Amino acid sequence: TRQAPNANPDGDGYRNQSVSGQVSQRIAKGHEVGLRAYQNNGQVDFDNAFGVSSDINRAQNSVSNFALYANNRWSAFWNSRLSVSQGSDKGKNFTNGATPTRTDSQNTQWQWQNDFTLAPDHVVTAGVERLFQRVQSSTNYPVRGRDVRTLQLAYNGRVAAHQLQASVRDDNYSDFGRADSWLAGYGYDINPNWKVTAMRSSAFTAPTFNQLFFPAFGNPNLQPEKSRSSEVGLQYAVGPHLLRVAAYRTVYRNLIDTPAPTFLPLNVASARVDGTEASYTGQFHHWAWRASLTVQDPVNSVTGAQLRRRGKTFGNIVVNTRVSGWRTGAELNVTGTRVDNTIVGGTPVTLGGYKVMNLSARRELGGNTFVAVRLENLFDEKYQLAHGFNVPGRGLFVSLGWQQ
Repeated sequence: TRQAPNANPDGDGYRNQSVSGQVSQRIAKGHEVGLRAYQNNGQVDFDNAFGVSSDINRAQNSVSNFALYANNRWSAFWNSRLSVSQGSDKGKNFTNGATPTRTDSQNTQWQWQNDFTLAPDHVVTAGVERLFQRVQSSTNYPVRGRDVRTLQLAYNGRVAAHQLQASVRDDNYSDFGRADSWLAGYGYDINPNWKVTAMRSSAFTAPTFNQLFFPAFGNPNLQPEKSRSSEVGLQYAVGPHLLRVAAYRTVYRNLIDTPAPTFLPLNVASARVDGTEASYTGQFHHWAWRASLTVQDPVNSVTGAQLRRRGKTFGNIVVNTRVSGWRTGAELNVTGTRVDNTIVGGTPVTLGGYKVMNLSARRELGGNTFVAVRLENLFDEKYQLAHGFNVPGRGLFVSLGWQQ
C-alpha cells in the first residue's frame, strides 16, 4: 500500500487443487500408445491498485489438458509420433461479489512428427501441426479464435569433427498471415577437449487474445513480435567438467511490452540485447557444482533506454552432495538492478538487485517412499520483480511422497 495507496491492505491468499496422471501401453515391439491428463482448480485473492481500499477482488480458474499419443518405430529408418491434445482455461474475476467477468479459452492441437535416420549421426525430422484456438468472453471479444497451420523440417548431423543443425518452420495464422522461422547451427571439435559453436535463428510470437482484446487492457492494433538471434561460443570439457562461454545478440522488431500506468500492450519498434554468458558444470569429490553468469545490455534501439524488467547482470550457483543418507543442496540466485515504471503514475523507477538463497534435502525411506524439505528465500530477502508487487518471503516446505 505504500506504493499503491488504493490497494486493499488485507492479506491475500490462494488455494490450488490439482490432479494429473499418465497411462501407456506397449502394443508391440516399437509401438506404444498413451494418455496424459491434468486438471487444476484455483482461487486467488488480489488487490487493485486503481480501485478503492475496501475492494475485495477474487479470481477463479479451472485449467485442464489431455493428450493422446502414439509412438511407432516402423523401421530402423523411420520413427513416428502422432498426438492430439486439448487444453482449456476457464477464468472468472469477481469484484465485491458482483457478477463476474468471464473469459474461457480452448486449444486443440494435432501434431505428427517423423524422424528419419538417413545414416549414423544423420537424422532428418519432418512434421505437420494444426492448432485451433477458441475464446469466449462475457465482454464479447470481437473474435472467436484463430487457426494455425504449421510445416517444419529439421536436420541434425555430424561429419568427423563437424556438427551441423538446420531447421525451418512455416506457420500460417488465420489472423496474422504467414510467419517463417529458421535456425542454423554449427559446431567444430578443435580437439577432444575444445569445441567452437555458432548459431543464427529467427522467431515469431503472435499476440494473445487478452493482449489484443481484454477490456481496458487490450490493444487490437498490436502486431506480432519478431526477432533474430546470433551466437558464438567456446567450450572446454575434460572428465566431469564442462566450461562454456558464449556471446550473443538478439534484435527485436515490434517487441511486445506492457508499461505502467495504462498497462496497455504496445510494440517497441526496435530493441536489441547484446550479452555474454559463462557456465560451468562439474564435480569435485562428492560435490556437484553448477554455475552461470550473464552480462547483457537490453536496450530500446529507438530511445536508447534500458528495456523494462531486464537485468544487465544475473547468475546462480547450485551445489549438491550427500550427507548421512540425505541428498542435500544449496542454490544462490543473484540479479542486478532493473528499470521499471511505478505502478501508479508510471514514472521511471529502478528496482533493486537481490540475492536469494534456497536450501533443499531429500532422503529415501525405503518402500519407494521419501521425505523432502525445502527452505526458500533463506535470508527473507525483500525485493520486487515488478514495481508494486512483492514476492514471497522465507518459506519452509516439507513433503512426504511415494513413487513406483
